Amino acid sequence: MAIIRTRAFVIKTIPFKDTSLIARLFTESHGKVAVLAKGARNLKSPFRGYLEPLSLLEVQFYYKPTRDIQTLSQAETIRSFLSNSTEIEPTIMATAILECIEKFIRDHHEDVPVFTLVLDTLNYIEAQSDNSQLAFVYFILNLTTLMGYEIGLDSSRNSDWSNLPFSMEELEILKKIEKADIRTGLPLYNENLPIMTIAKTLVNYLAMQTDLPVRLKSFELLSQITQSADRKD
Repeated sequence: MAIIRTRAFVIKTIPFKDTSLIARLFTESHGKVAVLAKGARNLKSPFRGYLEPLSLLEVQFYYKPTRDIQTLSQAETIRSFLSNSTEIEPTIMATAILECIEKFIRDHHEDVPVFTLVLDTLNYIEAQSDNSQLAFVYFILNLTTLMGYEIGLDSSRNSDWSNLPFSMEELEILKKIEKADIRTGLPLYNENLPIMTIAKTLVNYLAMQTDLPVRLKSFELLSQITQSADRKD
């Protein structure tokens, strides 16, 4: 059994027995892992308040590859993304990123480039909350490439984009996003472009490539909120 200390994103938590939690983490050193935080729901627990979704933590856990659930021993918050945000959409899009990690990334598989992609995208969403949908498109486009399913928007290469329902204007913004570095900014785009439709198409493409049925609860929530707002207008 090894003692692992690494950075980790909290994907979600699940109550376990009377006082504990099982946390699904995306770690920098071991990819996705489930950890048991014993007594985490007790008022005096050292884990209380740390295992919040969208938090970046420094964690320590006892790791045994043959176990489905590892044992968490320490957790410290490095950063809580969007904790002070009053806007719903950026939080939903950030949550969608971690949903994709949960659905597409294998357990116990180190993937530092994907971890860095998540960190860079969440940093951008927190700084540029009004552009969170485009940030998600950047994330899912790059996740697709990192997983080996590159769409190939450059027509000089073998491309799958011809099978996707994108207009020429949408393809142009996707090509710009593909070449962008989110740490220095994302390209400007026509605000009339259906960015969420593009995002959903890319998620469905990755789901088809991986043969995984994907239903993002965060997308459904955003759709419900949008429809409710439209009815009020």
